[in-house]
Amino acid sequence: MNKVIKVLIVITALTAGCEEIITEGGIEPTINFQEGTIEGIKTGDDTTTVLQKLGRPDWIRSGDVDGFYYEYADRRQLTQEMISVFFMNRDYNHFPGDYRVAVINVLNNYDGKSKEGIRIGTLKYIVVKKLGNPDLVQPDYNYEHYYFIRSDSLINVASFLYDENFKIKIISIFTRNN
Repeated sequence: MNKVIKVLIVITALTAGCEEIITEGGIEPTINFQEGTIEGIKTGDDTTTVLQKLGRPDWIRSGDVDGFYYEYADRRQLTQEMISVFFMNRDYNHFPGDYRVAVINVLNNYDGKSKEGIRIGTLKYIVVKKLGNPDLVQPDYNYEHYYFIRSDSLINVASFLYDENFKIKIISIFTRNN
């Protein structure tokens, strides 16, 4: 009996203070809309931070404006992009430039999800049920945007692109001014 009590005390001590958030299905969330992060990456992070958290990208692609993308492949289908991080130059007076994360996208077979259980493939009505009505709808592009106010007067925006079956096809996170 003493042995059982000692084991229980050790287990209690080891688990005390663990405030890990686990979503349904037992998977830790990798997307946080309130904090504006995906895989721990947030807007404003530099290239070194992204490389430390995600590793070397499978592709580096130039962007439409003064910027570039780090793209990470789906390990099950190496030709398919799964995470895309877009960097823009924050300081044009600085050479070679101060490139920071502007947008983070997840798509295709990305299997992470938010603490609300939202992930690629989630139906639109479930998103509305969990997050409420979107703050901005772009029907021409099938995008819906949700705003999460930050304490520094910026807004984290979670944007969802839906397919023809009203399932999330792309999740994007970016920051804008309030």
